[in-house]
Amino acid sequence: MLFHLVVAYMFPKKPGAKRQQAAAEKKGDRRKGFYIHLALYLIVNAALVAVWAGTGAESDPLPWFVYPLGGWGIFILWSFLGAFVFAEETHWQKTRIQKEFERLKKVPS
Repeated sequence: MLFHLVVAYMFPKKPGAKRQQAAAEKKGDRRKGFYIHLALYLIVNAALVAVWAGTGAESDPLPWFVYPLGGWGIFILWSFLGAFVFAEETHWQKTRIQKEFERLKKVPS
């Protein structure tokens, strides 16, 4: 019975199970990539703020560190949207992927 459970879990019979598993892994990879990107953003920009504060440049009307902070922040937002908001495939994308799979099945190896 244990063997049957392992085989059923590792080799599901549903036609799209492998594709769903691959999509879930891809989604997880995007989220992991976002968290790594966010951590680097916070560390590097904290270091830039520390350098700015250590140089005694507090009298600047606009501190120089806001430029990389804002520019890189746009890419952080883009990464967030890709990982969490627009992570699901649209119906059009799913049908195009399905058609491509069908085309590839017909092509002789």
